[in-house]
Amino acid sequence: MTTYFYGIDGGKSTGAVCIARQKIIWRRQATPEEILSELDARMARHGEHRSHPVLIGYEVFRQSGPARVTVQPEARDTAVRVEDLAARHGYLADGQTAADAKHMVPDSLLRAAGLWTLPSEIGESDANDVNDAARHALLVMARKRASEFDGLLQRAYQA
Repeated sequence: MTTYFYGIDGGKSTGAVCIARQKIIWRRQATPEEILSELDARMARHGEHRSHPVLIGYEVFRQSGPARVTVQPEARDTAVRVEDLAARHGYLADGQTAADAKHMVPDSLLRAAGLWTLPSEIGESDANDVNDAARHALLVMARKRASEFDGLLQRAYQA
C-alpha cells in the first residue's frame, strides 16, 4: 500500500510536492490559486482509490521573531484552504511551522534522500518553495509514519 505525502508551502509563490515510495512524483511552484486547484484535482483522484492513504503537511504561518512585522495574508489564506480541501476529501492535514520543518528536515537530508529540487527542474528562477514544501511532506511522514521516515533516513545516510 502506497502512502502519498503532500507538502504545501504557502505564500505569493506557493510550493507543492507529493512524495510516494520516497520519491517526488509531483512538484510545482506557482500561485496559490494554481496550486490549490491542482491539489484539489489530485485529492479527488486519490479519493477514487481509498486504499492509498494521503497525508498533507502544510505551513502554518506564525508571526514571531523577525517575521512578526511581516504580513503574509497569502500564506495564512493558503493554510486555511489546504485544511478545508483536506477535510472535504477526508484526508489528514497537519499544520506545521516553518521552523519545525527546517529543524527536522535540513537541506542536507533533502539532498541525501534525492528529494532536493533544482530551479531548472521546475522552470523557475529558484525552487525554494518546492524545497520547503518537501520539508513539510517529510515532517508529516515523520509525525504520522515514523517507520517510513526511518527507512528514508537509513536509505539517505547509508554508508
